[in-house]
Amino acid sequence: LYPYLTALLYRLGDGPWAVTVFQALCGAGTVAGVHRLGSWLHGARSGLLAGLLTLLFAPALWYEGWQLPTTLNLFLVTVALNLQIAWLRPADLVRSRRIALAVGLGLTLGLASILRPQNLLLTIPILVWVGWRECAAGRSRWRAAGLAAAAVLATVAPVTLHNLSVSGEPVLVSANGGVNFYVGNHREADGRFSFPPGFPTYIGQIQVHALAAAEQEEGRPLTWRQASAFWFARGWNDLASDPGRALSLGWRKARLLVSWREMENNFVVAWVRAHTGPARLLIPSLGLLWLLAVPALARAIRRREPKDLALLIPLATVAVVCLVFWVSTRNR
Repeated sequence: LYPYLTALLYRLGDGPWAVTVFQALCGAGTVAGVHRLGSWLHGARSGLLAGLLTLLFAPALWYEGWQLPTTLNLFLVTVALNLQIAWLRPADLVRSRRIALAVGLGLTLGLASILRPQNLLLTIPILVWVGWRECAAGRSRWRAAGLAAAAVLATVAPVTLHNLSVSGEPVLVSANGGVNFYVGNHREADGRFSFPPGFPTYIGQIQVHALAAAEQEEGRPLTWRQASAFWFARGWNDLASDPGRALSLGWRKARLLVSWREMENNFVVAWVRAHTGPARLLIPSLGLLWLLAVPALARAIRRREPKDLALLIPLATVAVVCLVFWVSTRNR
């Protein structure tokens, strides 16, 4: 999705300015969306604080200036969460509004999944949550969830059909899950993005190299899905061959997930901070936000109210992605 979008924006302007403006608007939309979430769930004061923290979060601002899908992904997930929490007020949802919300939620989750395939992990629990809220309101459990799921499939289907026409395989969105798993769990992995031994040190060459290396070891041509399965098995074997190292790696990923330090992946954090002028005074890391969030998270787990579960879904998804693959500023 992102390459096609940036290509379109480049056609609208001479240079990258259109992309920069678009991502700035997405960033502003994310701030507004987080403010609305906080206000709707916990009142105006909480909404104002949540929006302010989002506005002052430096890593999010940095990514707005880089041509990467991070800013758009954050915006789409925020929109999806706003649509999701509408089911907290079932009495206000007339049939036409429920249909519109279900379709909007499905389309948003579909776009987010095309943008970053790991968002597919977010889709299933959200759809289950919607079905649960419909059941709690005395309506058919799967009607709204099924409509949202149909919208997701309708959004993703063109990508799947394109993959089928190009590769001859029904790849849903992407076939690089296996190599990403191997990158995060090979024998020398440290919990962050790290190039495995023998891999090129340029991200854009990893996928092609992974296919060629898998074919060489297997001694036969492989499809993209077969290559992905090969590297998933290789990563799993590296973990299973040394359970102590696997546990240590998982613990390190968990610590990095809540670490004060931002994980350098697409840019050098110190350089960016030094060249952003007054932005150096903004919230520098997710670590500070974790300090503020942990007490509220503990209360949410104890209460188990629908509004708390709504926000625990994306939090758990981010944790799973980081623990299964690797931890980076983009992933967390």
